[in-house]
Amino acid sequence: MSWMHWLVWLTALPGHAALCNTAVNHLHALGISRWLIRAATLACYLWAAAAPTAAIYVLHKADDAGHGVWYGLMGGYAALALANSLFYLPWWLAQRLRARDPAVLLDNHTTYHALGRQCHARPRWLDPPSWWLWLPRNEATDLAVQEKELYIPGMPSAWDGFSILHVSDIHLTGRITKEWFIRAFRLAQMRPVDLVVVTGDLIDQPACAAWLPELFEELRAPLGVYGVLGNHDVRRRNLAALQEVLPATRFVDLAGRCVCIELRGSTLLLAGTARPWIAGEPPLPAADDPAASGALRILLSHSPDQFGWARRHHVHLMLAGHTHGGQIQLPRLGAVVAPSHHGVKYAGGTFFEPPTVLHVVRGVSSQLPLRLRCPPEIARLILRCTPASHRAAGQEPGARQT
Repeated sequence: MSWMHWLVWLTALPGHAALCNTAVNHLHALGISRWLIRAATLACYLWAAAAPTAAIYVLHKADDAGHGVWYGLMGGYAALALANSLFYLPWWLAQRLRARDPAVLLDNHTTYHALGRQCHARPRWLDPPSWWLWLPRNEATDLAVQEKELYIPGMPSAWDGFSILHVSDIHLTGRITKEWFIRAFRLAQMRPVDLVVVTGDLIDQPACAAWLPELFEELRAPLGVYGVLGNHDVRRRNLAALQEVLPATRFVDLAGRCVCIELRGSTLLLAGTARPWIAGEPPLPAADDPAASGALRILLSHSPDQFGWARRHHVHLMLAGHTHGGQIQLPRLGAVVAPSHHGVKYAGGTFFEPPTVLHVVRGVSSQLPLRLRCPPEIARLILRCTPASHRAAGQEPGARQT
């Protein structure tokens, strides 16, 4: 290999890694068999590791025997990876560094709780994924309770001050104790809310479904507890366990449904979707339907990938999970991996693309108990109909540690 080949190879490496990462993000956003996803993900990781060595081998052989078809194929892929390194990655980094909270996020207070790894973590020698619980600085047993005020453009004034507790991705595995979840929910409900929503992925182990009645007893609101299931819930054994247990709880599954709630002389249209894992779109009335005129329109979705659908159907507020905030966040850059067709764009936080506000919560737990700079999160949302309604003398956003 010439020095030019080495220069191209080194420059293309970051673009190659980014291409493999993008492929994994897209794979985990598909509604296909998890075994197929696992096989394809493994193939991506093998390609990520093997391609640089394969490139050196092909280029070396090309120098010895002349250019061949493999040289052409590897050269084409190298050109794609090189373009990714030189053009896309610098643009992506600039976008991440310039990212700011949207104007619709009026206020944000975060309370951090260290709930005790020694008390609640249950790593087991015969369960390799649980070994991550021994990792120093792993925040899997911590909790961030966020309180956010959100300006919802177009929201009827009757709903000003309406509060929602947003819970997602509970992921009961047995690797973290039931008592941890009870304590987390109690901390999140220290202040009352009007509505509780749960946006999917309740369990990973069927045996843990028996915990849900006791856990949902901790989630209370005058308007009830509504939610949708997630991709982990629809696995055959998990779904069978949930179908047996959930009827005994106050959880109302809204996947593919829409309910009408009357309050304060106004109407809330609350819809749910678990696409692409559960087929069916909620029958949300058209925005120009006189019967739905003046209603607050909220969509519960397991994945933020339904954001486009929400915008097309003039949803005021969409609530989602699934991405876990990326689970590992880098300083300044944030998440680098998220199971979404949008990559890490909607990995966690508040977003606004007219006419819809999107809130993505990082979730309570995960199948892989690893959290670095990205603690589990439950959010209490207070909706405002005007951008200045939150202003109080001397009040500033902040955070406090406990």
